[in-house]
Amino acid sequence: MFVRTNFFRRMFAELYANRRMLQDYLIASDDSAFESQMERFQAAKGEISDEEKQELRAIMLDPSDHVFQISQEYTLKALECHGKLVPLFYSMKWSILYPPKEAFFVTSDNPLLQWVSPKHHHSLYGTGGFRNKYSEAILTLSPVHCLVGHWQENVPKVFEASNDRVEFTNELIAASAERFLYSHVQSESLLTLAKQHVDSQRIIHMCGPGPEKKAEIAVVRRAYNSSKH
Repeated sequence: MFVRTNFFRRMFAELYANRRMLQDYLIASDDSAFESQMERFQAAKGEISDEEKQELRAIMLDPSDHVFQISQEYTLKALECHGKLVPLFYSMKWSILYPPKEAFFVTSDNPLLQWVSPKHHHSLYGTGGFRNKYSEAILTLSPVHCLVGHWQENVPKVFEASNDRVEFTNELIAASAERFLYSHVQSESLLTLAKQHVDSQRIIHMCGPGPEKKAEIAVVRRAYNSSKH
């Protein structure tokens, strides 16, 4: 469930695109590496002029005026990540939370969340994923049941969550939604919650040396084939 969502596939595509742009930047920043890359490129695609080489180098150094397209089919590779997640989920402790009277949980089109308190974020590795011993896996099962995976001992398998915990969980779910937030009821508070997080999609940011301005990243049904145009 975690890897099959549009959200995870989009993040997978962004990570891949950012890595490619960083590689291009590092190659274009070094004369020897760039010339070697051009030799391989020309051996595969044919000769290009010195002017075209310099235009290409400029794009590699600053791709901000371009769009980096990744096919939807390529993002299916994200499904391969499930093999690394299964052992982690199997090793975690699991609890079911139920809300106080009249409170309820919502869900979204990105239903399984990974959350770590900011005080346990690493300066370089961020949340550290599900391996972080302070990490939680959060999955709403129904309006009155929420499954939580964690690494903590002595936590009851079933317990009543506080109103604050329910509100916080719903905030996380709304903030992590790709497009849709789901609830069994309609209310002004839910509409407000949805509007607050309408632009809160998570974005991958590159670390280390690289172009200050990156190309726009677009996941498309079929990537542009330059050899035909």
